Order: sequence, then C-alpha cells, then structure tokens
Amino acid sequence: MTQDQLNAIFEANGQSINVCAEATDPQKARQFAQVVRDFCVAILRRPAAPNPALTFRSSMSALDRHELVLAMSAFGLPIIDKSGPTYSEPEEQLRLRDVLPGYASHHPGAMALHELTLTSLGGSLAHDTGVETLNAPFYWRDGREVYDATSVERWQHTIALGRDVTSEVVYKGYLFPLGIRAALVKVTERIFYVDLANGGQITAPLRQRMFIRVANPEKLYPAIKMPAQGRRFPVDRLTLLTTTTPDIVDPYSDSGEHNDIALPSGRLRLPNTKG
Repeated sequence: MTQDQLNAIFEANGQSINVCAEATDPQKARQFAQVVRDFCVAILRRPAAPNPALTFRSSMSALDRHELVLAMSAFGLPIIDKSGPTYSEPEEQLRLRDVLPGYASHHPGAMALHELTLTSLGGSLAHDTGVETLNAPFYWRDGREVYDATSVERWQHTIALGRDVTSEVVYKGYLFPLGIRAALVKVTERIFYVDLANGGQITAPLRQRMFIRVANPEKLYPAIKMPAQGRRFPVDRLTLLTTTTPDIVDPYSDSGEHNDIALPSGRLRLPNTKG
C-alpha cells in the first residue's frame, strides 16, 4: 500500500487528509490505530529514490539474481513443466492443496564450474551454466500463478579477483507474432577505454550490449493451438534470414518520453497484463 492509497481510505466527504502527517504528530497520533502509526513511520523512513545520475549498469540485475536463486536453490518449488530432468513428483504429505493438480517439484541442478577460488584480494569465478526456466502452477480458486515464471535459461560469468571480466545472461522468449523460438542475450564485457579528452587517461569500464539470437530459424505451421488450425495463415513453412540482430536498445529501460503503450525501447505496455 502507498501513502496515497492510505489517504484515500481515510478521506471523508471529499476532503483530503494527510494521514501520515497526523499519525506522526504527537498531539493527533492517538486518533489512529497502532498499525496505521507503524505503517506511517515505515513510510517516512524509506530512503529517497536514487538519483539517476548516480546509478550504473551492472552485469546482472536484481531480477537476474532472483531468478537464478530460485532455479539453483529452491528445492521443491512447484513447477508445471515436466520435460526437463530437474523435477520429481511431490510426496503426498507435501502436496499443495490449493494448487491445481498435475504439478511437479523442482530439483535444482549444480553449476557447471570451471574455476572457483577465494583469495585475500578477492574471489575468482569461471562457469557456463544452463538453467531450467520455471513455470508456475495455478491456484484453483482464482487461476492466478503461484509465482512469476522465470526466463533466464543460461548464465556465463568470468570474474578475476573480484572484478567482472565477461558476463552473458540469456533470456528465453519468442518472436511476436510469428512464435519463433528466440533468446534475448545480454553481454557485459570489461574493455580498455582511452579518454582523449582527459589527457589520454586509460580506464577499464564495463560495456553492456543486448541483441536477439535465433537458434532455429525455421518454423512450421500450423502451430500448437493456432486458430482455425492455421487455415487463415498463408504460410506453412517460414525461415528467418537474420538469426542474430544488431545491438538493440535495452527493452527493460523505460527512460525517455513515451505514451501509455509504446516505450522508447520499443517494448509495448499492454493494459491488464504483467510487464
């Protein structure tokens, strides 16, 4: 809940009220329940929004780390995809009663490590790990997903003494509206940069780029669950000529001017949908 939503609850006869301002006022605080006072204290203690000028790109986002933790350590997480090797049927006493039947339990796999060392100067890591994407089952009451499905399907990282050297995160997806299997690739590399405007000073920043890669450029139609079995689509075999795109704008960036649907990155924000 936000502070504006809290104010709307206490609004009376069309008169606006700043609940947190009054709930933290010693002379008016007793008019509000303890839970409201605690909420307002927590709201006022929240740190201010970060300054965009002070933010920077890292090789992995918070969502990347969250999905990898789920895929590599969430033993017993319910999933509906039984095509991969990392699953088992849940034990009877551990079954979820409010979830639609037919799900399985996730068994995390090990990382494909090439090097893992710890020193007083920092750690070193080298690995190239394939990750099973997780698809959540649904609650039988309202059809909601138990958790948001993951999209990271491969993670490659090289770190030397605590410094990123190269990183590659691959996200599973499809090309809309053709339905061709594709992957969004995020590559972060440390490069040497000569700043000629600053006396030729040499630095080694991280450079990040994104592109789309198609492993199998051929698609046969009709596709699964295609309306009218594809009779209204005039193609039965389609082949993409470009399997790797040039570098694209970050599709997760919402900066810049945009309308309610189209973002500067080209991503569409559709109403009543996630993302």
